[in-house]
Amino acid sequence: QEAINGLIKISSPIFLNIPDSELGEKQEHKEIINLLGGGKKLTERLKLLSNETINEKTVYSWVRQGIPDKWKVAVSRCLLEDNI
Repeated sequence: QEAINGLIKISSPIFLNIPDSELGEKQEHKEIINLLGGGKKLTERLKLLSNETINEKTVYSWVRQGIPDKWKVAVSRCLLEDNI
């Protein structure tokens, strides 16, 4: 019972003082998406570069989840084209 009580105490939310907008965000990925014109513009560019279907919501999700390896080369190419 003592162990269970200890687990209950430490399982309380520990991120209460951090704004929701900052929880789990990948700041460098967010900055890259913003530098490339935002999620909508980046989605269109990636569709043209790759000839693949990619959802705008997917690109916006990269702010929290990070840019997947599959798309890093294409995103890097966009950065190079924009001299960023």
